[in-house]
Amino acid sequence: PALFAGAFSTLLYATPYGFWPMLLGRLIWGISWIGIWIGGTTIMLDVTGEDNRGRWVGVYHMTFFLGAGAGALLGGFFTDLFGYQTMMFVAAGLMLAGAVVALLFLPETRPVQQEGPEAVAAAEEKGGEDQQDPSAELQSVWSQLKDRSFLSAMALLGSIRLVIAGFLLSTLALFLAGRFGDSVTLAGGRTLGVTSLTGIMLSINSIVSMISAPAFGGLSDRMSNRWRTAVAGLLPGIAGFSLMGLAGSLLALLGIPLVAVTGGSSQSLSITLVEEAGSPQYRSRRLGLLFTTGDLGSAIGPLLAFALIPLVGIQNLYLLAALLLSLMLLIAWQQSRR
Repeated sequence: PALFAGAFSTLLYATPYGFWPMLLGRLIWGISWIGIWIGGTTIMLDVTGEDNRGRWVGVYHMTFFLGAGAGALLGGFFTDLFGYQTMMFVAAGLMLAGAVVALLFLPETRPVQQEGPEAVAAAEEKGGEDQQDPSAELQSVWSQLKDRSFLSAMALLGSIRLVIAGFLLSTLALFLAGRFGDSVTLAGGRTLGVTSLTGIMLSINSIVSMISAPAFGGLSDRMSNRWRTAVAGLLPGIAGFSLMGLAGSLLALLGIPLVAVTGGSSQSLSITLVEEAGSPQYRSRRLGLLFTTGDLGSAIGPLLAFALIPLVGIQNLYLLAALLLSLMLLIAWQQSRR
């Protein structure tokens, strides 16, 4: 259903009827996206175990970063070539085809869980009982929110999305324009516009995140403590934001891929940590709370960033991001010692 709803929302983007169909499409897409994200992640967690979960969740995120980067590049190229409306019809058609393929060929994965068919059947039966009792539903959600490990994993994703999707990505063009002006002079006297430079750095961000997600996920499988891997993944982000806040123009550029390492590693590790924070019976509820926290960070991050820049400046904003990641590092380190 989520993929079919996504195809419908994309089709609405192509309608020539103005603002309201576009707004409706965005609302439907938001609902469909959370369904796609939770459903896809749950499938990955269903078919993996403790010995390979980190790596395969990382690979799953790698495909996300690959699709986001390639979609932006190809979408812009083909929109210039064929026009916006045509490309929205094409995008809706591709998503509809994906929905049909998933409907016809994607198998049910719940029985693949490591607890075995008997445990799964028992969990389904208990889940059915809980569904009939609203107080049991509320109690299960409340118990998740009191779990320190689960709350720490939520804080990990929320802080990452706040400072990277919220602070960095929304202000990167402004930061580069402030450091380099309208263009950058390259070797041989050629110039590169700051908009092109922003696009290049965003592409580098996606590529680095695409690599770091499975790399740190696999590392967490080999280590006895996933939170220690999370600690290691936060260090490049702290260094990267510090460089962007303190270093000169060229050295500050090195901070962007360093931050991307943290973005890729922490986003995939937070899912693995949430999965191992409780029973598979309440997995989707935990994922829903986790992704809501991440989306909240992405939503308030740009608003907070542009409210703070006139007060403290963009470089101090990045130093604030480094401080927030340092606080998250302390939380992760404390969790690693439990």
